[in-house]
Amino acid sequence: MESLQKTCIFFFLNLVTFLLPSFVESCTCPPSTQSFEMNFCLADYSYKGTIVDVVSDEGAGYALYDVIVNEVFHGTEVVDAESRIEVTTSLSGSECGMPSLPKGIYLFQGKGSPKEVSSCSVVKLFSELSPAIRVGLISGDYSRTRAYFYDNIRPVTAIPEVTMEETTRALSLRDMEYNY
Repeated sequence: MESLQKTCIFFFLNLVTFLLPSFVESCTCPPSTQSFEMNFCLADYSYKGTIVDVVSDEGAGYALYDVIVNEVFHGTEVVDAESRIEVTTSLSGSECGMPSLPKGIYLFQGKGSPKEVSSCSVVKLFSELSPAIRVGLISGDYSRTRAYFYDNIRPVTAIPEVTMEETTRALSLRDMEYNY
């Protein structure tokens, strides 16, 4: 009898050990407290696309969206306007999947490949974007801001070595320019 109890306890503990991680797994995206404009600047791609078909393959664990790319706001090196692409996502929410997007016109924006979306990506119905954001995207204002950001404001990844002589010369040129 005692042996049966030990066997049952051992079986139960093994079962909990194997099942518990699947219950506690969850999708975690870095928190975004930035504005839409800043997220646009930091994204690798941004395009307006129409989902025309949805195919789910539960055996493989993914959903496939057939998307016609209507307009590319940035990321033309990775996706072409007026092209048709297949966009995949996981069927599992714990893997950050977005398996239930209905057919419609969306803004797709994110990091990495434009052919894979997750709940960490921005995927919003285009009609639900504010009028100001739609105008900013269509007019190209956001794209120009992004170009300016990357040319002038992006974070410095390495500080160049500058001699004291170069610093002094630069400061004296600045002083001459402004005539203090």
